[in-house]
Amino acid sequence: MNYLIYIAFFLGAMAFSVLGWFGVRWWINNYGPRSSLLNERIQLLSQKNQSIARANPIFKETLFSENPVIHDLLDRFKLSHALNDLIIKAGSEFSVHEFLMWKVGIISISFIGLWIFLGSPVSAFWGALLFGVAPIIWLMSENRKRKVILEKQLPDVLESMSRSLSAGHSFGSSLQNAAAQAPEPISSEFKVCFDQLNVGMPIRGVMAGLVKRIDTSDIRFFAIAVVLNREVGGNLAELLSDVAALIRGRLTTRLLINTLTAEGRSTAKFLGILPLVAVVLLKVIDPSYFDVILKSPGGMRLFGFTAAWAILGVIWMRKISNVRL
Repeated sequence: MNYLIYIAFFLGAMAFSVLGWFGVRWWINNYGPRSSLLNERIQLLSQKNQSIARANPIFKETLFSENPVIHDLLDRFKLSHALNDLIIKAGSEFSVHEFLMWKVGIISISFIGLWIFLGSPVSAFWGALLFGVAPIIWLMSENRKRKVILEKQLPDVLESMSRSLSAGHSFGSSLQNAAAQAPEPISSEFKVCFDQLNVGMPIRGVMAGLVKRIDTSDIRFFAIAVVLNREVGGNLAELLSDVAALIRGRLTTRLLINTLTAEGRSTAKFLGILPLVAVVLLKVIDPSYFDVILKSPGGMRLFGFTAAWAILGVIWMRKISNVRL
């Protein structure tokens, strides 16, 4: 059973390394120079309406739990707000309380099952942590998939709004028509914007909420274009048409880049999985294959350095094959 313990340690180290990498990327995307500049512009445009939104009871407040006591407790932590934003961006219906309960349940069940199977509480602890990060990874994956779908749907919706505005409709009416005709999930997002405008919420607050729910550069371009047009005037139909053409060009370039870098990304995934598969297969074929190394003083250190370099190599290959627009 020793090899199961080593595999559990290896998987735990790999999971924490991957989460650390996603954490660094998340920090760069949300607090890096480029994101900070865009967030500053959105904040300046919506700052004047924050007091109005707080004073108006129509707007729904963030609800972390149906239980008021648990809601007040979770509301004190910034991590609860960050998790709630991630749940909203992933399009999930879970509240923060429900998601945390599912997470605790998965960790508890996996810990008991691994303890019974492996016979070691330490290995079960690392394995349970590995299973515990699965819901967060799932949310990130759903968020990424939803962003891709929304980015593909956005140019058609903007062109539809541009044609509606050119025909003489108001911005609110164009937004309503776009929400009614567009497919999900962008239809629901634009319907929320229309409902907020319909109850009197200022356009800056509406666009700021849209950017918060869909954190992509393309949505930020649309929000800034709409708010600036309302502030300084101009031909909004032509502006939306230009933004749609810009977004469509970015999508075409991104697809071309993904095609050209597909080999590098596939190689990184294959080389990342290969060491783990090789260890498992060798242990199954010959259970005593690694005994000499594992019983030596530096055996575990050797395995640790090997795992660290393998993870670093995968991250590096993914970094050089990931071109951002």
